[in-house]
Amino acid sequence: MKNDQNPIPNPIEQLARDRRAAGEQTDPWAALCVVGTIDATKAPAGRADLRTLVLRDLDGQLALFFSATSPKWQQLKSSDTIALLIYLPSLQVQYRLQATWEPIPAATVHHHWQMRPKIPKQLDWLYETHPQSTALSAAELTALLTSDSQSETPTAAPAAAMGIFVEPFEIDRLQLTTGIHSRHLFTRSSSANSSVWAEQNLVP
Repeated sequence: MKNDQNPIPNPIEQLARDRRAAGEQTDPWAALCVVGTIDATKAPAGRADLRTLVLRDLDGQLALFFSATSPKWQQLKSSDTIALLIYLPSLQVQYRLQATWEPIPAATVHHHWQMRPKIPKQLDWLYETHPQSTALSAAELTALLTSDSQSETPTAAPAAAMGIFVEPFEIDRLQLTTGIHSRHLFTRSSSANSSVWAEQNLVP
């Protein structure tokens, strides 16, 4: 049990430090995460879906950006929670997060959308007429991606551009070592906007 002389560390701050340290080592996973959702339309009883997304730090919160045309948005809307996996190979550290989420205001999404590179901007506009994951033949896809409209750089975000803030309530941190691995589970108090965490040592 932690005491006042040895307070429970804030796992959100630890995650931020680890991601910064991984970035300093040019870890290709420093800015990424794996997002898990459930596709309730797939039998039997739903199917787990995973995809890699850029995990951003926005106004002191974790954030994800994507197109509302993506199947992931339809899956997200069916649940109040989201699961994330973050693995930083340069540090040999793994995080598993359970979190609630809420939409990022449209004005904020559109402001940050301006900072996206040209090709992602073009793809975001492409999704307006051909939703993400649409099946096309190789010839159709090539024609679409090489059309004149795809040579221009969009100047405004499309209507489907969106994002969510991710608010973890459970964080499982695993430090891989040559000896016995170190694993800690942090659980946030259920009180509204609480920053109080409980910590447990887990068998790795």
